[in-house]
Amino acid sequence: MKKKTPQLYQRIADIFKTDDEFVQFHNPSLLELGSNECGMHDFALRVAHGKRSQQHYTFHFVLRGKGELMLAGKTFPVKENDFFVVPPSVIMNTTPDKDDPWKYFWIGFNGKGAETLISSAQFSIENPVYSCQECTEEIRETLEKFNKFIPATSEAMRMRALGVLLDLFGLITEERCKYMKEKPLPYSKEYYRRRTLEIIDENYADSDFKVDTLCEMLSISHSYLCRIFRESATMTINQYLIQIRMRNAQILLDKNEDHIKNVAAKVGYNDYSYFSKEFKKQFGLTPGQYRSYKQKLKKAETESSP
Repeated sequence: MKKKTPQLYQRIADIFKTDDEFVQFHNPSLLELGSNECGMHDFALRVAHGKRSQQHYTFHFVLRGKGELMLAGKTFPVKENDFFVVPPSVIMNTTPDKDDPWKYFWIGFNGKGAETLISSAQFSIENPVYSCQECTEEIRETLEKFNKFIPATSEAMRMRALGVLLDLFGLITEERCKYMKEKPLPYSKEYYRRRTLEIIDENYADSDFKVDTLCEMLSISHSYLCRIFRESATMTINQYLIQIRMRNAQILLDKNEDHIKNVAAKVGYNDYSYFSKEFKKQFGLTPGQYRSYKQKLKKAETESSP
């Protein structure tokens, strides 16, 4: 007698060639991603922050009320059930409406995969806001899951919280691909901004990679590319390249697997003295002092845990 196939199993099996062959192909590129903080701000109870920039991406969902997002000199109205994304190193301001101040949930995240999530969901500096449609209720239900992971007291909880972040981007990407299907025009300013970030993420570890190399790859003049980048960023391209190298050096130092000189080489610095100088300028500590501090901190956390 043939064994009865469970309903869910059968729905999955019907997609493939045989009942026992489960193969699904996905984009094989690595998605390196980290979520460093999250929170909820109710501006009926607190004061707005004012103009600022940040070192990571933030992803906001407006639970109620309305306000304005100022990003790179442009202003965007934002209301209930809207998402907006703010990239790093860009001047921004979030201003709640006086009569109906917004309350929003936000997540801070970074890593090489951040730009992939942003571009896949069709967010950009020029189009940072999206109004949810059919996925609104599912978005709110997904956000409710974060209550289980705050505070993140274990690595398992942090992994699960990161999974929720990917769920949110998945829902928005699916809906936007269905309704918008927009990509930056080739050779537009947004195209060059996006390609600049992508190329830097792919090549920062190469010690020979410079801004001039980037310009050659994009077939664009140095002055024009720098002008495009500065229109929306709080730093030059070279400063951004250094920042990316320093962030990845910080990640490698946290792992405590390599000699510091090897860490320098892995983020594009053959000259250790120059690397140490740039690292201290960025974080206020030399690489050795930073690693020692992190080791002491980890030891203290281990000793204090039950």
